[in-house]
Amino acid sequence: MTDASEKRRRAARERHARRQGVQLQKFNEGDFVLAATATGRSGHKLALVWRGPKRIVRALNDYTFEVQDIVAPFAVSTRHASRLQLYRDAARGLDEDLQEQAIYGEGGHLVEALRDCRLSPDTHLWEILVKWIGLDDIEASWEPAEVIR
Repeated sequence: MTDASEKRRRAARERHARRQGVQLQKFNEGDFVLAATATGRSGHKLALVWRGPKRIVRALNDYTFEVQDIVAPFAVSTRHASRLQLYRDAARGLDEDLQEQAIYGEGGHLVEALRDCRLSPDTHLWEILVKWIGLDDIEASWEPAEVIR
């Protein structure tokens, strides 16, 4: 019994000693970053989803930043440095590709065209055939009319 508790204490001391050298990354205004959003728990751990890229618009202090979405509605949120990662392709600059990637990363797709409508044989609700930007015609999908905006 004593050996097991001593092993646990020694392991805890070793973990603590390894953590002492941890340094948070420094960010500057204008940097492109990915921002973590907590989505609940997965097992016994907090599950994080990385979203972005976003742009740092203001440093509140060394470890807290205001970040802005690079696509409409250009929302600004406050994030701690521990929940930010430098976006590695930021050297490309802000162009259409970066904006399209941000839209895709947020889970949104842009509609290219509304092709057809029908009354669903299964649900008896109206559906619209949607052609998505960047996807092939064969990947067009029937979406419920009430979710199309």
